[in-house]
Amino acid sequence: MLAALVAVVPIGAVVAALYFQSELLFALGRAPGELERAGLAEFRESFLPVLYGVVAFALLGALLFARRILNPLARMLSVTRELASRDVWGRADLRRQSRYRNLSNHLKVLADDVAQQFNARKTLSSIDQVILSGADISLIVEIVLRHIVESVHCRRAVITVLCDDPAGNALTAEMSRGHPVTRRGEVVVGEDSRRWLAAQGYGTQLSGRGGLCEPFVAPDARHSFVLPIKADGKAAAAVSIITLDERGLDEVQMDHVRDLADRLAVALEAISRSERLRRKAYFDDLTGLPNRDFCFARLDRAIKQAKHLETAVAVMFIDLDGFKAINDSLGHIAGDELIRQAAFRLSNCVSESGTVGRLGGDEFAVVLPFPVNAADPAELSKRLIATLSEPFTIGASEIHVSASIGVARFPEDGDSRAELLRKADTAMYRAKESGRGRSVDYSNTMGIKVDERLRVESELRRALDNGEFVIYYQPQMDMRTGRVVSAEALLRWLHPYDGLLLPERFVAVAEDTGYIPVLGKWVLAKACGQLAQWREQGLDLPRISVNVSARQFRHHDFIDVVESCLLTLLADAKSLEIELTESVFVDDLAKARETLEKLKATGVYVSIDDFGTGYSSLGYLKHLTFDAVKVDQSFIHELPNDRKSEAIIRAVLAMCHTLGKVVVAEGIETDSQFHYLRKAGVDIGQGFRIGRPMPPDEFASYLPVMQARAEAREQESVRPIVMKSVS
Repeated sequence: MLAALVAVVPIGAVVAALYFQSELLFALGRAPGELERAGLAEFRESFLPVLYGVVAFALLGALLFARRILNPLARMLSVTRELASRDVWGRADLRRQSRYRNLSNHLKVLADDVAQQFNARKTLSSIDQVILSGADISLIVEIVLRHIVESVHCRRAVITVLCDDPAGNALTAEMSRGHPVTRRGEVVVGEDSRRWLAAQGYGTQLSGRGGLCEPFVAPDARHSFVLPIKADGKAAAAVSIITLDERGLDEVQMDHVRDLADRLAVALEAISRSERLRRKAYFDDLTGLPNRDFCFARLDRAIKQAKHLETAVAVMFIDLDGFKAINDSLGHIAGDELIRQAAFRLSNCVSESGTVGRLGGDEFAVVLPFPVNAADPAELSKRLIATLSEPFTIGASEIHVSASIGVARFPEDGDSRAELLRKADTAMYRAKESGRGRSVDYSNTMGIKVDERLRVESELRRALDNGEFVIYYQPQMDMRTGRVVSAEALLRWLHPYDGLLLPERFVAVAEDTGYIPVLGKWVLAKACGQLAQWREQGLDLPRISVNVSARQFRHHDFIDVVESCLLTLLADAKSLEIELTESVFVDDLAKARETLEKLKATGVYVSIDDFGTGYSSLGYLKHLTFDAVKVDQSFIHELPNDRKSEAIIRAVLAMCHTLGKVVVAEGIETDSQFHYLRKAGVDIGQGFRIGRPMPPDEFASYLPVMQARAEAREQESVRPIVMKSVS
């Protein structure tokens, strides 16, 4: 508006002057021509000076006015440039001009706010550098505390870092204005207080203390602001600020505290992530035990120290017996839980000087330096076997397993990690072959056995395809009548180089490699087919008996395999007898009982083999459904001259007959054993005294002879007695 006036007034003055001049000329009475000529001449003489003067005056006014406007703006632009260059301390003093006073004040507030922001960012940047340097969490806590006290109007600040342990421990540090950081040590933060803290979101203003917030607030706090610090999705720490009055912190201060808390959260997450990576690299995820690499490193270090100190080291290789059957029958979830419980028991048995780790699957290792007592490995092995033999509770099931342990020692068995582990593994397999549930020390003769085992394992799978397996049949006789009532199918391996191999040479390997269900299925079908063939030939054999391993019994298609054999090979289900060992019922009695009931529903004859050698044998007679009990041959060998064996036989007979079970005695080798058992009341006998295992053709020739003898004795026993007359 003022600039327009400055320009318009001179122009209006010029126009007015010209107008008055023309009017004056007319007033003097001049002629129009003269007036025109005189006015034009005068106009030419006066117009240009006046115009130049007016323009100069207008330019001078405009210049003064522009300077009055632009100078304050230039000063404000300078301040803005300083703000842009992070010089936040520049100021524009425009108080004398009221029209710019508000703008100056706003710019001053903006500069102050930007200064605070730059200062906060500088603080956060310094904390970030400390975090990236990998500093200890205690140093980061001290830096955050110091910045809180310096930047927030408060009396004291406390940071509580929650420890991730079952006891609920937490570490605290605090700082008051003008004092150094102090640590209050450990406090216990309950689960309820932790949940309360996690629910506070962006922080809460508190008056007083007590209740769930008490672990996070100083004892003398009247007004405080508590902010949770979350890491990995849960409350990991808390910031507590004791304010000077009940007004607490304003929004700007709370935002700054939240920024500092975020940095502390980043540090806690970085530490947690680093710890997880370390544990993932060196510890087993399932059990928390040292993993294979960690165990190997410990063994290498123990060997190095033993060489330097001239002491000894023992390495123990531990394998759970029957673990694969647990996985097959109960599933991998139950198997994982069993591994966890076994790892816990092993850790409790091994002292702090030793290292127990998981190598994989159901295999564990123990590294045991024993510079004082060389008997330590043997004593530890006994404790480990004892603790792993106790029942495991998995869900609603009670499971029994055992452990086979192999032990190798430095320096006598080797001076390197690879050699000691290999020999400990070899000794462990010898423990399994010797009956499982025991510990075996390595000896130099074991290497030959290991090579043989590897050879058997490699040749086992092709043996079935090449037709190298054959079945022999051993008769079972009715002790009262002498008739052959059954034939037990016994697997043999007709090896192309080693000749006829008994099951003891290859069945354990088939169990460990998981090949036994395939082999057992073949035996079952072959035996049923052989019985059908004999019957077509007119041979009188009531039943065929087939042994079923625990692994095969637990296999998911076992019942289907039995039903298929009955459908295609045997018309009468009672013609098939399934022999089960007590180990079938050891791991999971409820599951085994369910499978046994399904098996009995098919109509087959079921007997319990090797009775008296398993766990809680007498309890099976009451709870399981089966037809016969086969007394283990270990109770027969000393008869009839061993009173303890006689007492056992009499007790088993009385118990089984009371429950309606048939009693079978296996391993009868002498006439005295045969006559004693028949007199004692044994129902069926089996052993070399009655008949050896025979190939199918030989058994087919043996059977009619034995049945004919039995018929002859029966006819002899019923022949009437003829009284001779006396003359």
